[in-house]
Amino acid sequence: MTASGGSASHQEQAWPWLWLARLGILLSVINGAFQVVRILTTNATTVTALVNDDLVVWSLATVAVLPLLIGAGIFLYDLTAPRSDFDAFRPERQARRIARLRTGIAFLALGAVLTVAYATVLVWALHR
Repeated sequence: MTASGGSASHQEQAWPWLWLARLGILLSVINGAFQVVRILTTNATTVTALVNDDLVVWSLATVAVLPLLIGAGIFLYDLTAPRSDFDAFRPERQARRIARLRTGIAFLALGAVLTVAYATVLVWALHR
């Protein structure tokens, strides 16, 4: 509650998730750039050689799992966030809750797609 007795602003309520999501995206971009440079500077010319490099495998797994964790956190927060009886009559609160839920689902979907893509490449490379 604010000093005027109203509810906290949208930015105050959403800041942990927004900063966590931004940090995750930033770390993914830095990690991706690092892996591209690393792959280009090694003598690995096949996918199998890259799969045998543990740093690449764990790095890709981290990039895939990070959106899953962020999405799960946002989704679980939205499901367990306290709501008052008056929330049903306040469209702005409903809109925020729906937007938060959609954000969580989007991150979960992104993480799932990346995880399936990386797992497919790894399985293909190992059984080639």
